[in-house]
Amino acid sequence: MPTPLQMTDAKRIRVHEFLMCIPGIGKAKADDIMRKLGIAENRRVQGLGSRQREGIVELVAKLK
Repeated sequence: MPTPLQMTDAKRIRVHEFLMCIPGIGKAKADDIMRKLGIAENRRVQGLGSRQREGIVELVAKLK
């Protein structure tokens, strides 16, 4: 079963929008995560590198 970051629909949206769909993450936290990982504002999920994807998973897991 694919992870949410691998799903076709998720790949098309911008990373910032994707992060804000996660409960507990608003604009400020999404901005912070993207800044920490060096992800550009206009980056789409499908354009993330493997380290950036792993970084998102780790940072989101720490928030829970």
